Amino acid sequence: MRHGSRLREAQSQKKGLNPIWRGIGFILLIVFMVGGYYAAGVLLNHPAWPYKVPANIGIDIPAIKVPFSPVSFGPYRITGQQFVQVGAALVIALLVYSIMVALWGAFNPVKLGPTDSPPIRRKIDKRKVR
Repeated sequence: MRHGSRLREAQSQKKGLNPIWRGIGFILLIVFMVGGYYAAGVLLNHPAWPYKVPANIGIDIPAIKVPFSPVSFGPYRITGQQFVQVGAALVIALLVYSIMVALWGAFNPVKLGPTDSPPIRRKIDKRKVR
């Protein structure tokens, strides 16, 4: 009985993903966000862009003093332009990531394993096709 379970465990073990790809994925995530922020800034400041964010809109963040720490944060002012730029950067990064995933899926289709069933081939009735 024990021999059969070892056989199943050996068959079920698949070749794992190299851990370096996690690091590359993280680097791509950072690159897409920084590039998206830069592209959004270029797009929003382009003279042909019809929508302008008023410069006087913003949020004032007061100074934050951490007790028993020499570090203090603030005061900061986050402008409406920065909010819009971050939102546009998220949209641009999502679009670039979606395009990358679609291209990866097109060039690297899923390969069937030994236990997968073959795809279903439908018979098309030529008389019903117009």
